[in-house]
Amino acid sequence: MSYLTPVSPGAGPSTPTGPSPQNWSPENDQLVKNNIKEAMNSAHGNVEQAFAYLRDKRDQPSNYYDTNLALAADYLRARWDAQRHGPEAETQAIGAYMAAKRLGLVPKEGPGPVSPYSEKELSFMLKGVQDEAQQMPLLERLAWDLPNPLFPGTTVGQVKAVIDNIPHLG
Repeated sequence: MSYLTPVSPGAGPSTPTGPSPQNWSPENDQLVKNNIKEAMNSAHGNVEQAFAYLRDKRDQPSNYYDTNLALAADYLRARWDAQRHGPEAETQAIGAYMAAKRLGLVPKEGPGPVSPYSEKELSFMLKGVQDEAQQMPLLERLAWDLPNPLFPGTTVGQVKAVIDNIPHLG
């Protein structure tokens, strides 16, 4: 799923204020970084597999309210999506996702609850994009931002993100 996936039938959005923050563990940058490092080591540096590793951990009931695991997974998801859509398109997707989250319009993507809105989440997601952009060859970064001739006013990366988010096209 993606940050821009619409709410599917039976999967209601988060409440306007999101889940009760008191149920969630306190934010801890070092724990987030440790989770990212563990996942990247487990996946031998493969960002997509590292994200899947943390997503699967988050799907365990004992980890539903682990804020730091959620932040680490969000970092890796943003980094992986930057690989698939380019840094600029992913930065825009994060902005839309976080605006929707602030309004309580983000659907659940797994069995656990949607984490509450957090500036720290935004920061880690943008850091994921930045870290991926630094790893990306210059010509690839530039290619994602090329104007798309079929859809004026859009970039190649933006169109790829839309295609990936339409069922049966991506």
